[in-house]
Amino acid sequence: MNNQKNYTNILIGLGILALTVVLILQKLDLITVIIFPDFWTLGLTLLFGVFCLRSLLHLDLDGLLFSGALLINLYKQPLGIGHWSLWYLLGIALLLDIGLSLSLKPWLKKKGHWQITTRLSQTNHDSFVESTTANHDDELVLNLKISDATRYIRSDNFRSAQITMWIGEVKLYLDEATIIDSAQISFDGGIGEIELYVPKTWQVVNQVSTTIGEVNDDGEQAAVTGPILYLVGHLQIGEITIHYI
Repeated sequence: MNNQKNYTNILIGLGILALTVVLILQKLDLITVIIFPDFWTLGLTLLFGVFCLRSLLHLDLDGLLFSGALLINLYKQPLGIGHWSLWYLLGIALLLDIGLSLSLKPWLKKKGHWQITTRLSQTNHDSFVESTTANHDDELVLNLKISDATRYIRSDNFRSAQITMWIGEVKLYLDEATIIDSAQISFDGGIGEIELYVPKTWQVVNQVSTTIGEVNDDGEQAAVTGPILYLVGHLQIGEITIHYI
């Protein structure tokens, strides 16, 4: 185990040094092809590359395929697949994960190798559902694995929403909802995009943290005198956009 950890650290260190050298050569115009267009691309390349390497050394098929898909997404334009969306790449990674897990797991057991993790192969088919519904309840609980969901909230006393998402996209329309005093939306997200459509008269207090991502405002609030909407929780990788309508 210690040897494996040492090999991992050595390879990661060499990878960081190689990326640094390439970045310096690019800045000195010694490399004509633009490999890293900006600092964020370099940082994400390093992050996803480390995940790929560690997953490969530990035979973690989930980590290898999904970090690989995120890495390819960074360079899909130079690779000629710019029209492929992130969700399409992640869907391919999921199908590969299920197929390879079912195919390789018995062989690895016979050979006495480590078992490949198969968390995603146990995902049920409901994970791929894309749904659009209207909701009149005061409280909303939304659990997504790999799917898209659109919810129109038409409550006369909206109080809370809890959105738990692994990979997906959520659109939440609150322009027909009413908040008596205050309400709260809690996020627990992995990778995805969340769009909120709220009235201009609402006071939105953002307390959401992200690992890699941001929270953006689209439009302008009116006079800040209306009810308060608190946004709390954490999103690993993705974006939350607040549309004022």
